[in-house]
Amino acid sequence: MAKRLALWALFGLVGGYALSTWLGMRYTHWFFDPGEHSPISCAPVVQEAFSKLLTIELWGSGVSLILFIILGAMWERSRALKAKVQAATATPPTAR
Repeated sequence: MAKRLALWALFGLVGGYALSTWLGMRYTHWFFDPGEHSPISCAPVVQEAFSKLLTIELWGSGVSLILFIILGAMWERSRALKAKVQAATATPPTAR
């Protein structure tokens, strides 16, 4: 059970990181326009933009990690309950 839960967590972490990277790259430009802040050197603005992107990636990864751990635990509990019910309703073998 722990291996499956770890697999769910890993899947959530990687999926959340990929999704937040994809979305973060698309929407970071809304908040940062290098021409507005400094017309000569845009290095501070670029550093701030990448800092925001990293923050978005970390939050996305963390939230999806927690979400997938919860989903994995619920999935495993459902499977365990289903197996328990099936075992209880199974007909015992008859002795001859």
